Amino acid sequence: MFNSRKTATEEVRRLSLPQGELDYTLIFSGRRSLGLQIYPDGRVVARAPFGIKREDVECFIRERSGWIHRHRERFAMESESTEKGDVFHRLHYFQGKTYRLRWQSDRIERVCMEGEELRVTCLSAEDISKLLWRWYTQQADVFFMREARPLIEKFEQKHGVSPSSLHWQWMKTRWGSCSSRGRINLNLKLIMTPPECLRYVLLHELCHLIHFNHSKAFYRLMDEDMPDWHSVKIELNRLSKKFAGEPKDVL
Repeated sequence: MFNSRKTATEEVRRLSLPQGELDYTLIFSGRRSLGLQIYPDGRVVARAPFGIKREDVECFIRERSGWIHRHRERFAMESESTEKGDVFHRLHYFQGKTYRLRWQSDRIERVCMEGEELRVTCLSAEDISKLLWRWYTQQADVFFMREARPLIEKFEQKHGVSPSSLHWQWMKTRWGSCSSRGRINLNLKLIMTPPECLRYVLLHELCHLIHFNHSKAFYRLMDEDMPDWHSVKIELNRLSKKFAGEPKDVL
């Protein structure tokens, strides 16, 4: 018997879009509606019913050019991050807990934690690290002061000294520092570690207000104010390797 069913046909076409030239595969088949599919390798496939005009397919694609661009960009970033271990596939740390990053393209920029995910919304995946940096800095402003204030007040009541100022910034190698004038700097990376790590580093620098060295007297003071500081230091040394590098390498 003669089979009148049409066989699907496939052709490769090119279309000029606002984001640039797009090479896509057009497949005509017995389906009833137009559809678009984007693959992880960036390929775009348009599926159309038999008989539809190619001009209509092009119009359909143009109307969705922004959507196509966003998804191809996301796939490209995910592919690159798999090789480099960067923002998408890296574990992100906050106060000692780990979170997986989930990105959504949106004009509203936002970072929030939901369950075990760190959710980021911004227009372009290229802005994720910048947005994370801003969010971590804002969180540090709140967290550091909340943790530091009672510790500094307690230290002052007990030992009669307090820092002239307290600051935090990204440091490559040191967790903290104390100047001869009593200015204490903390590493912004401490926002990623368990809270006891921040308390340990701050106490270490506070002790330098009394002993500007690492003498036996210094460590006796550490033992007096934080008996378990040895175990916290071991954990912090382990995290030092994990958080080494610039913000783009860690965030």
